[in-house]
Amino acid sequence: MTTIPKPKKAKIALIGTGKIGSRILSYLRQNAQLKVDDYDLHNFNQLADQEYDVVFLTTPMKAVGDLRKLISNQPLVITTIKGIYQNKLVCDFFDNVVSLNGYYTPQLFQPKFCLARKEEFIESVFPEFPKFEMDVRQALTANYLKNMYLVVSEKIDSERVEQDIAELEINSAAKELLREDLEMCRKLKSRNYLFSKMVYRDKIPALKAIRILGLVEGAESFTYSEDFASSLITEIREEFIRDLN
Repeated sequence: MTTIPKPKKAKIALIGTGKIGSRILSYLRQNAQLKVDDYDLHNFNQLADQEYDVVFLTTPMKAVGDLRKLISNQPLVITTIKGIYQNKLVCDFFDNVVSLNGYYTPQLFQPKFCLARKEEFIESVFPEFPKFEMDVRQALTANYLKNMYLVVSEKIDSERVEQDIAELEINSAAKELLREDLEMCRKLKSRNYLFSKMVYRDKIPALKAIRILGLVEGAESFTYSEDFASSLITEIREEFIRDLN
């Protein structure tokens, strides 16, 4: 495993300057007083000439494969991505990944850092945020399934979802994280949750709902993948795809 330099000496990049990416960038530059190079999906080809110690990845999941081709080394990757694309997760492209789970917005920025082992960079730069040492693949799985359950929450009753969670082949810590995040997203009305309300309750066409809400990662995961950790999600995929059209 590559040793990450102390934060002030680390070479840091943030890729994806949407609302959450911009919030993290502001935190890194203003709160942590760090130098950070930022890229969006229009200029990320410039990564081909760079190597970084730490990369914050806040893009859609479908961009990760192309990004990986440009990054020649194996940095510490800290990601907000909550999707699956062509049956792959962020950890299928990078070796050292930290997943930001939980419900958070630019205004309510309170992510849960899920990481395989203690990282001094994380401890130093984000001391006030909760950390969970766990299998990162399982944390990423909990993240993408959460959004997929949410986009069909008006279609599938909560008891059926709970039964499906109980049968998932992830450990109890990941399941508890998933349940907590689902509850918080419902309570605070996340985009994926609102998508289900708009499409299944208010009968707004799915594509119009996406135009209104922006990126709906749960819907993208249904669209671009077909092999999931959940038997329920796999079972209803084709029906959901029809609902989108």
